[in-house]
Amino acid sequence: GGFDLEAVEPFLTQALEVEREGDAAARASRDASIWGMIGGAREGLGDLDRAREAYTQALALNPENSRATEGLARLNAN
Repeated sequence: GGFDLEAVEPFLTQALEVEREGDAAARASRDASIWGMIGGAREGLGDLDRAREAYTQALALNPENSRATEGLARLNAN
């Protein structure tokens, strides 16, 4: 058994709301990583439109986020 993808997204979304220390660039990079994970969870659930939105948000925060780049490429290939 894996893990419950539906159960993961609320925790990831909550992580975006937690105030973290560090400079703006570090926060943007962390948030981009979280959005990439949210995109992956949504993609795994078959919610492709919302996965695309999450990946796009990740790339807006960090254009070098490989998870989001690969996720969008995968979604756009279909």
